[in-house]
Amino acid sequence: MTPENEIRMRAFNAFTVIHPEFQLAIDTINKSLDMTRICGESVSPMLLGKSGTGKTRVCQTIIDQMGRPKIIRENSGIIKTVPVLYCKVPEDATIKKLTCAMLRKLGEDRFEKNQDVLEHRLCALLRILKTEIVILDEWQHLIERGAERTRQSVCDWVKVFSEDHFHGAVLLSGIPNSELVVDQHDQLPRRYPYRAYLSDFSLHSQSGLDDFVHLAGAFSSEIEDNMGFTSPISLTDENILLALFSYSGGNIDALHTLLKEALRLALERDDKSLSKDDLLLAAGSLITRLRLTKKNPFSMTPSQLRHLIYR
Repeated sequence: MTPENEIRMRAFNAFTVIHPEFQLAIDTINKSLDMTRICGESVSPMLLGKSGTGKTRVCQTIIDQMGRPKIIRENSGIIKTVPVLYCKVPEDATIKKLTCAMLRKLGEDRFEKNQDVLEHRLCALLRILKTEIVILDEWQHLIERGAERTRQSVCDWVKVFSEDHFHGAVLLSGIPNSELVVDQHDQLPRRYPYRAYLSDFSLHSQSGLDDFVHLAGAFSSEIEDNMGFTSPISLTDENILLALFSYSGGNIDALHTLLKEALRLALERDDKSLSKDDLLLAAGSLITRLRLTKKNPFSMTPSQLRHLIYR
């Protein structure tokens, strides 16, 4: 692939469609941030959704909105600010491992053994760097393997960290089941009044169909405007649209992955065209458990696809 086409692929990979649920999630998190600033205490949000529904994209949008780390000049001198601390929770996470990971994100490379000392240093850095929100992405990794006592301990830590130490918003982003763990805690639910939900698209209502058409249309416009094709296909054509849904099950990440593979095939062929055959080949070379049929949806007729989806 040429360097120019590699740039195009990276740009498409970063392309984000602002659909209604996505926008509502952004608005909900911003309300939480506003209330936290006004009250001077943590009034935090949760972001909930299955894998591939766009949680990490929402987090990245919040980071872009609030600004990346930067150097600013104040009366006291020149200081560094980190408006957002984003940390993806590892699968084998413990509270101590997470604290160390957060410190690394802030530039620390030496760690004490004592958890209280680590937390004190973390909170001091967050104040110095004027951090407004901490994002814990995939936070269910802290709670999904432990016993009930462990889950309560994690919730206790979140409460103390946000209420007594940090005083900024702490966004918990995770799978839907993680909401129940928060709600079962005695005191944490009142600290998380703002909840945002992301789900797979559905074609079983007019509004769901409209949203999926909007999604496909946005991807189609991005391809037409920026990928350099002279004859791209329309992703909102009924046959293509239904095949895209049948392949992805309405999951935006699965859809995005399929489109990227089809674009890779087309760009490497280098004839300035993107065809249904590229989607057919891409669907045949990728595996997703979300597809609605073992058949290749791009080899099926519209009537077969409608029966598959609406049966």
